[in-house]
Amino acid sequence: MAAVGKSSIIKRLVKDFFTEEHVITPSAELESKTFELPRGPVRLDIWDTVPGGVITGLQVGQQNIHSMTKSYFRNSALAIIVFDVTRKPSFLAVSKWIETIRTNVTHDISILVVGNKADKEAE
Repeated sequence: MAAVGKSSIIKRLVKDFFTEEHVITPSAELESKTFELPRGPVRLDIWDTVPGGVITGLQVGQQNIHSMTKSYFRNSALAIIVFDVTRKPSFLAVSKWIETIRTNVTHDISILVVGNKADKEAE
């Protein structure tokens, strides 16, 4: 699922930065953010890979996802599947991503589905 806005979500979360300009992720990028919670700090590590696809609670990825899923989701507590609300094929791919996660992850993992680009016109 390319161009659904995963990198924009990550940049907003980690760096409080947003741009309307579409920038293709050139290679795998790791972003981290530490949250101060009452029980202590929790660090979120997020992998953003080309062409992107699934944000996991600790990592992100789609690049040949079928062969990489286990390593991307290792030790992750959460997977966030992002789709573009203006593009029906993007939404239709969500069930495939859920199946891919459930097939390849051997531990309990929560899955959150996020519709992005609600401020845009449908294509």
